[in-house]
Amino acid sequence: MSDEHNLRSDWLNNDAEHFVTEKMSFTLLFEYSNLKVFHIDAECLLAMKLASARPDTSPDMDDCLFLMDKLGIFEEKELLRLVELYTDEENRDYAYRYFVTEAYIQYYQKQAEKGS
Repeated sequence: MSDEHNLRSDWLNNDAEHFVTEKMSFTLLFEYSNLKVFHIDAECLLAMKLASARPDTSPDMDDCLFLMDKLGIFEEKELLRLVELYTDEENRDYAYRYFVTEAYIQYYQKQAEKGS
């Protein structure tokens, strides 16, 4: 498919499937004979990105900060609650709590920069 549409070979990221749970809500966007495309809600996406705790080379932190702002979620304990609500413990990266704390800190640093 990637060759047929001139896409990079890694255009589809399957890594997210490890973080998908039945607790998450999805909306069907498109359905074809051999493909269904779903949209995940913003809270679940934020929980997945926080739980993955991918390193600085990933755009996850910027995505998390954007989603926090969009959802109006600014408290560290609320971020942890989302991760625990929507993801399975065995699929959370061991460093997710540190990643949540870092997201919380970075969010407030960016807000302080905007205010100056």
